[in-house]
Amino acid sequence: MASDRNSRSWNWSWGGIVLVVLVILAAIQLVRVNPPDDRTNGREGKNILWTNGTVISGTIEVEAVGYLTYPLNLNKRVTLNGFFTTGDSSKRLACSIIAASELNAWKAGKTVPILNTTGPVPRGFIKRVLEPGYYTLIIDNRTNNEKIQIVESHFEVN
Repeated sequence: MASDRNSRSWNWSWGGIVLVVLVILAAIQLVRVNPPDDRTNGREGKNILWTNGTVISGTIEVEAVGYLTYPLNLNKRVTLNGFFTTGDSSKRLACSIIAASELNAWKAGKTVPILNTTGPVPRGFIKRVLEPGYYTLIIDNRTNNEKIQIVESHFEVN
């Protein structure tokens, strides 16, 4: 009888050990497959706000020989759709999308890769699929010596 009890507890012990090992392996697999989000993306201590929905809407003014920039921080593949109109065919603006890392070079007047642009037009439309990353939407009035008001605009990511 004593040997029966010892053999039963020994069998239960192996079953318990196997169960614990399986649970540990499952937990390791879950953590490995679904790592915790690193929302700082290499930027220490700073949470990134991801761009979603409307970026620009309504009336905006662009200074003479100036430009406006709008950051696009994307954590998924999205489509940027947008349009603007100055309301006057003689008032022309350019709207462009560039990689955020190229913004300083663009400001310095260097040639940078442009992902999409309207060129200088009184009414422009942009539609571009963008991969996850950091981009800048630019409303450019550097070729005009007068302030231009955009009477209607709407840009969104979805």
